[in-house]
Amino acid sequence: MSQELRIKILLHLERHSRTGSPYFVGEAEIAKATGESALEIRRQLDILESQGLTTEANSQDGHEARISPAGTLAVESLLEVASQPERAAIGFKGK
Repeated sequence: MSQELRIKILLHLERHSRTGSPYFVGEAEIAKATGESALEIRRQLDILESQGLTTEANSQDGHEARISPAGTLAVESLLEVASQPERAAIGFKGK
């Protein structure tokens, strides 16, 4: 479950980065998008940051993150090998 959640988080952050926004995404927004608690999102973001896949920041609104260049490459690699059912299972809505 944790690996699947980290993939969903990376996909959410990657979609956000494709909008051209330089801003970080708050843990509350990620929690809402994934259906998980903000505390669990924070735990998973810490793991992703330790792997170099995200960059994190603390703000007055809480914990925030954005995808790193390494995270973008990881998402691209994942999507190249994922089948359509696998993509659907992780919530990917693109091609």
